[in-house]
Amino acid sequence: MFFTLAQICGALILLFEILTLLNNNKKQILAYNTLVNFLSLLQYLFLQAFTGVFAILITFIRNYIFNKYDKKKKKAPLYWLIILMTLLIIFNIQTYDGIVSLIPIFTVGLYTIALWQDSVNKFKLLCMFTCFLSAIYNFHYEAYVSVITQFILIFVCAGSYSVNKANEAKKKKRKRKKRG
Repeated sequence: MFFTLAQICGALILLFEILTLLNNNKKQILAYNTLVNFLSLLQYLFLQAFTGVFAILITFIRNYIFNKYDKKKKKAPLYWLIILMTLLIIFNIQTYDGIVSLIPIFTVGLYTIALWQDSVNKFKLLCMFTCFLSAIYNFHYEAYVSVITQFILIFVCAGSYSVNKANEAKKKKRKRKKRG
């Protein structure tokens, strides 16, 4: 039964992950990401993938902090990044279960750095890499629907990143025409 519930969570994660990656609004990205993290937390609890559970708990803290600063139109100070990364390491050391269990520390850490930098394009670029690593973790812990989700997300990230880059190039071209 828990296995089936985990796979249902994985299907819902797919829906909200795509909404996250197709969005260019940081506030909405963080909101969707919070829902994805809650579903991931349940999924990993059902599968007893405890390093994933602790990494997800840190993402709730991260999203809360980043949302507070985003509402003030400010970037979270560097010390928050350091605190979050330290907590990630401390909590996940407790549940070490081989090299694969380190993946959540690494992926959540990269994701946190990407969000902290305030660049949607950097976020989407790093997301492709973290999705690949997450697919490995999910396969190891039998979150099979989430493995499929991760590979779909790699393609969604790549497409969204390409569209953003093309739009940036068009804007630069228009600016040059106005000056010329």
